[in-house]
Amino acid sequence: MLERSDLFLALARSARAWQLAAVAALAGNVVLGVGFVEMALSSRYVPYLVEVDRHGNASYAGPIPVADLPEEKLLLQQLRQFVWNLRVVVPDPVAEGELLARAYALADVPVRRSFEEHFARPENDPRTIAKSGTRTVDSITVLRLPQTEATYQLTWKEILLERRSFGVVEERSYQGLATVARAKDQTPEELADNPLGLLITGFTWTETTGGK
Repeated sequence: MLERSDLFLALARSARAWQLAAVAALAGNVVLGVGFVEMALSSRYVPYLVEVDRHGNASYAGPIPVADLPEEKLLLQQLRQFVWNLRVVVPDPVAEGELLARAYALADVPVRRSFEEHFARPENDPRTIAKSGTRTVDSITVLRLPQTEATYQLTWKEILLERRSFGVVEERSYQGLATVARAKDQTPEELADNPLGLLITGFTWTETTGGK
């Protein structure tokens, strides 16, 4: 009987030890769960630069060192990216839609409406252009107009390429004017698409050189 009692006592102690270990593990999981929830609710957005060459290949250029880079340079870079996203044409309709969405994210409501009117014309519809070719954007320059604080002149070249051979079909040069402001009361979704808070309140462009 003593041996059996000792066995039951040992089993009870072992079960107690496992219960304590299970409670400790459960407490650890609760702490980790609370930590993950807190991290999710306090999400952070880190703006970064992306370099795009004339063929549309994008490469990560690193985070924006806000403390070292003047705000004006950040704004100029975002305007260059805006022109690229708005005017480039790629064969993949999903990728094309994402590019336009990034451009629209910076545009005020009246500017978006002007874009919709422009793309509604068949000759300007990226889907129509993509059936026979692609369009890349090169030589983008952005300069703030003298004696203005929020108006910028942009120039760029658009190169239309034949879809199969990638041969140059034509080259056209353009000039545009952009008026900018700071976006206010951004939602988390808007902040994710536009971390610098740039709002383009006016944008017009015109061709400066005929087709090649």
